[in-house]
Amino acid sequence: MALERRNGLAMAILVALMGAAGAQPLPPANIPSAPPPPPQQNQQPFPQQRTQQAPTPNSSAVCQRLEAALAEVNRGPAGANNDAISRYEDAIVKQRQELDQAVATSRRLGCERRGFFIFGGSQRPEQCNALEPQIDRMRANLDRMQQELSQVRGGNTDANYTRDLQRRQILVSLNQNNCGPQYRNVALPPSRPRGFLDRLFGNTDENPDVAPNDMPEGAGFRTVCVRMCDGAFFPISFSTVQSHFGEDEALCKRQCPAAEVALYTYNNPGQDIQQAVSLSGQLYSALPNAFKYRTEYNANCSCRGPGQSWADALGQDQTIQRGDIIVTEQQSKKLSQPKQAPMTPRPKNQPNTSLFEPPVPTPTSAENPPLTPDGKRKVRVVGPQFFTGR
Repeated sequence: MALERRNGLAMAILVALMGAAGAQPLPPANIPSAPPPPPQQNQQPFPQQRTQQAPTPNSSAVCQRLEAALAEVNRGPAGANNDAISRYEDAIVKQRQELDQAVATSRRLGCERRGFFIFGGSQRPEQCNALEPQIDRMRANLDRMQQELSQVRGGNTDANYTRDLQRRQILVSLNQNNCGPQYRNVALPPSRPRGFLDRLFGNTDENPDVAPNDMPEGAGFRTVCVRMCDGAFFPISFSTVQSHFGEDEALCKRQCPAAEVALYTYNNPGQDIQQAVSLSGQLYSALPNAFKYRTEYNANCSCRGPGQSWADALGQDQTIQRGDIIVTEQQSKKLSQPKQAPMTPRPKNQPNTSLFEPPVPTPTSAENPPLTPDGKRKVRVVGPQFFTGR
């Protein structure tokens, strides 16, 4: 009897559990929101290209100044054939755009990944056989137009070479400030020749147009402080990075408080003051007073105020610490004078030879070089010449 009651109770519990389980809703199925893409035939996967960020409002102003500087350089010297230059420039821009499209199509088709085709991968698309010679012709035509444009601008003169360097510097700045996709590949150096393994397996670099050895290790920027009234300049940093430009600009203004100054930068190594660009994108060579200090002296153009000493001019400089020595103008003149030889008394009964004619000097040998009036050997002064301490 007890056994029957236990069996009946167990049966009732089982029925109740089955009913509760049946009352619970089933979880929703994973329904795809969109049909899967169809499989692509005869195409190899290729790395996704990095998208260029849109310029910020601050960088837009910089881009406008850089583009204005680029237009100034492209105009060339007076008397140049501006119409022919404009036609060549438009044709070069159009050729670059077509070349970029052809290269993008080649990468999308997988024409550069030849290693997979050789070792049993997917079949190489037939479009690659016609696309690659077309890309080679575009590059050759682009090189030819650039050479002809250089001749129209004045031939292979030093001034034309300087303008080309200035133009490349501006294009690099336009590329770094994300001023538009048209500058993305313009400023890049020419691609390096590919070796056998690159041709066999394809170039695995993320950006194959940039040669890693073009910029040596440790390369950076050199900054100089330019005095706007006469173009004179002095160094601030010999090797720095862009993140320190603000500190160098503040130091430039502190060291020349009585004149309008600006910080200019250029690549180190590889460039000089001719290619220097200000933080606002203005070329040093485009300044109205560039190198004016070499040909004209302006007494009113000085880092010190009228009648002001260096101690007074730099008195508010927070970088001066206790123990630093500030050389005044009088001390500077005294230190620049040659040292006088000590006067030795003339022995008695010694004739005074200063009244006689000096003998004709004989040539000195290579072991005994001539001496300067201050008693020091002649040395060759090397290094950049900066403006005097005024």
